[in-house]
Amino acid sequence: MVGRYLESDLTALSLEVRRGDGFAGLFTSDANPDLRAAVDHALQTIHSLPVDPSTIAGVEDIFHPIEMACASHTPSIAASGMTLAQKLLADRALSPEQTRAV
Repeated sequence: MVGRYLESDLTALSLEVRRGDGFAGLFTSDANPDLRAAVDHALQTIHSLPVDPSTIAGVEDIFHPIEMACASHTPSIAASGMTLAQKLLADRALSPEQTRAV
């Protein structure tokens, strides 16, 4: 369960980061290169792990882009990050340190 939504939500986040936000996206499509790289790396990490809540908990490569998205000044990216963080919290797929960070 976690693997399915985690991969699809991270893919959606990756597309959102690439798309930009409205008219401003024409000028700021590369405004989040670090976030885009982190999301792409998280997707690669997911493919290399058996995805279950105990495996994901504590994997910083997966949590870091979610944390970055939550801190974004772009509302659509922040909303995607918060949605994903909420799902991981509900499935207890975050370590105690990651839970405190959210």
